[in-house]
Amino acid sequence: MKREFKHIITNKLTIAICLLMLAVSSCKKESALPGTSVAPVTPFESIKTTNNFGWSNANKLTLNFTGQADKNYNSILKIVANDNSVIFQKLQNGGSNFSTTLTIPAVYQIVTVTFGGIQKTFITKNGNVTMNLN
Repeated sequence: MKREFKHIITNKLTIAICLLMLAVSSCKKESALPGTSVAPVTPFESIKTTNNFGWSNANKLTLNFTGQADKNYNSILKIVANDNSVIFQKLQNGGSNFSTTLTIPAVYQIVTVTFGGIQKTFITKNGNVTMNLN
């Protein structure tokens, strides 16, 4: 009997919530101030920008790692953003070169590149970061 009673209460509660959601979502939308005009909507295609404006929120960043022959050991090559987000990491041999191009969020304007105990900070504005072990 108790189980059946709980089931009935649950069903009634579910129906009440659904009706409440329907009532709230079907309210008539009116302007806050009657008699005020609404600004016309501008289609996205008609928005004009300068030729050098970029819509992208990401930038390309080329990482160039230049190894040194006497540093023939493996370590983690890592790029970290100024908010401590790891953008890239890989196991790299210190005696060999490596290059890659990454797509990073445009908000990352300063990055830190580490290799073992070597750490260098770069500004990403020009799109290139070069880590030399020399």
